[in-house]
Amino acid sequence: MSGNSDKMIFPIRELKSPFYSKTERRRSRDKVNFASFQISTLKNFVHSVRKETTVAGKLPDQSLYGFLPESGQLSLGPLSVIQGIHYSRCVWGGLTLVPLDSTWTRFNILDVVAPDDHLMRPFWHPIIQDLGVSGHLLRFCDSMLKMGMVIDPRYTGIDIDYHNPEYWLQMIYFIKDLIEKMIKANKENLLNLKNTSWDRVYIRPMALCQAQGIGPVQPDIAHPTMADLYLIAQAFADYGKRDAVLVRAPRALATITGTIKMSGNYGSYLTLKKIALDAAKLVGIEADDCYQVKYDINGRLVLGEASTCALGTVFQRKSGPKLIVPDPLSTDTLPSFTARWVIRLAQEQLGINAGYGAIPIRQFEEEVLELMRCGNATRVKPVSAIGRRPLVTEIGNQISVLYEKVVRGELYPEHSTVIQI
Repeated sequence: MSGNSDKMIFPIRELKSPFYSKTERRRSRDKVNFASFQISTLKNFVHSVRKETTVAGKLPDQSLYGFLPESGQLSLGPLSVIQGIHYSRCVWGGLTLVPLDSTWTRFNILDVVAPDDHLMRPFWHPIIQDLGVSGHLLRFCDSMLKMGMVIDPRYTGIDIDYHNPEYWLQMIYFIKDLIEKMIKANKENLLNLKNTSWDRVYIRPMALCQAQGIGPVQPDIAHPTMADLYLIAQAFADYGKRDAVLVRAPRALATITGTIKMSGNYGSYLTLKKIALDAAKLVGIEADDCYQVKYDINGRLVLGEASTCALGTVFQRKSGPKLIVPDPLSTDTLPSFTARWVIRLAQEQLGINAGYGAIPIRQFEEEVLELMRCGNATRVKPVSAIGRRPLVTEIGNQISVLYEKVVRGELYPEHSTVIQI
């Protein structure tokens, strides 16, 4: 590997003002002006994350931490705001750091870099489709490629042409090494979390362009936009309610997201969720989340994703239960590693017929037997009802237990990265 991963080289940016004033913290707790937030700057991103976690009802104030470049060092502390940066010109990844014992000295990250996965391979950009690896950092690179972005080589030391798959393989391992160094460099700060209600840390690699707008007008990897690399970490407890109630999002708004994991999606996610939950209250339903209706490549109305995670559905067939995850290639949804695990666990551990597919929305709303929310932070959480229609949670509960074993490296340990601090 030609990248000099021994040096934590970052762009140096002037960090101004604490990211939250007392007034802003109060507004976040009170969920004021929820729908009015737009993702346009890093400050608005912080607001949106805080609002989402406040809605989940799990995180106290000052729970958002940033591992940010400052004099070449990585540190754990309240996230600051980079003034004047239009944050929507940005892609990111998501990884969960899970303590493996009560000492908070051994941690596991699932799928940071993992063995090649035939289920996920069709979703990636052609340049990285045959790298021979899978995992969250591969998806991070896939999003950069589709946005026509690359990390500035001055910060990585990787002197290879962007069209060469080897460049992206080295980039994956450069970021992986950096994440491990970040974790070890913050041993004392992580130990301070062990007696709190937080039980894991969410890590986001972030590629941020110093420009306005949501992505290039014509994303072009032949003439890429240079991006800076940041790492953000957020300590959190259980995220996303178990046995949640889901309602349909307004169809006119249910065309957001897509196959690129970019920050601009999240402002739309939160606005969509707020509108759907307010509409549900008008008819007497206390809902926790919403699901989208999309057009597939054949023009049919089909099930999309929930507001911030993928969905796994179970239908009863004559031959037995069948588990289906909305196909990202046909429904323009983000490929989900957690949903991939739901498919694999159903097939290999429970012997259930499972795979990707398009799910007509009428069939989903009238016939689905079980439903699961699937996400890196959410994990696998059964849904108890769609609107007023109750659902079974038997298979979802079994997969949820199995997935926790995967996260802790007890099942499929080859997908785990264990870190000792």
